[in-house]
Formats: sequence, C-alpha cells, structure tokens
Amino acid sequence: MYRQILVPLIRDDQPEPVLDHAAKLAQCSGAELLCLRVITVVPSDDYFFKQIQVEEGSRAHQARTSSEALLARITAELSTRGISARGEVVITDKTEVEAIIHSALEHGCDLIVLPNQTRAGKGRWWFNSLSEKVSRRSSLPVILV
Repeated sequence: MYRQILVPLIRDDQPEPVLDHAAKLAQCSGAELLCLRVITVVPSDDYFFKQIQVEEGSRAHQARTSSEALLARITAELSTRGISARGEVVITDKTEVEAIIHSALEHGCDLIVLPNQTRAGKGRWWFNSLSEKVSRRSSLPVILV
C-alpha cells in the first residue's frame, strides 16, 4: 500500500503519538519512514548572510545538531522494532509548509503523517496550524494524528 511515509517532526518534546501511528502503518505495509526536521533561516541573496546563519554557534547550527541527535535516537529505536527508518534535517529559506511538501515529493513519499494541532474560534482564524496548511496544499494524502 505505502512505500514511503513522511513524518515531519514539528516539536521535540512529543513526537511519540505521531511516530507510533506512522510506525504501525509502516509495519503493516512494509513502508520506510522518513523522519524530517525542517529548520528555517531568513531568505537572502547575499552569500555572506546565508553562511553566517548556518555557521558553528549560530541558531541554525545548534538546531541542526540537536535535530540530528533526535533523529538518530528515533531511527535507532524504530530499527530495533524492525521498522526501516531514516532521518533528514533540512535547512531552508522556504516556509516549513513548502519544505515539507517539497521533501515529500522529492523523496517519492506516498503519505504524510502530522500531529493534529486543533484550534478553535479566533485562534484557528489567526494562527492556522501547520498541519492544516500542509493538508490543504499537499497533493499527497495527509493523515492527522
């Protein structure tokens, strides 16, 4: 059914419910999980400004280091459960939504699994969630857990 499932990790503190659901789907269908972490930087045409944002000690470099450690831990745990998984950190000047959709298409994913970030009333109107934006803009199926 599925060959590759994309699981964007939006928050460090609680990726487990989304990962558990995606892992069960992968186990049932024999799919590979692609755990993705997107780090956004300020868009710029200036080479120096681009480089300074990702140099050692910068916010993006620190986020990359912690994300790589998180992804290594997650993929190791999934492999002990017999699930094929790999992690990828993407540093981009695109929005998170664009980066997630682009990565899913680039890697030939069949499905995107995201946390359901429900908001009600004015919060939904003002702060529309990342999950909702991805599900609206993606041509791929999206499951909200």
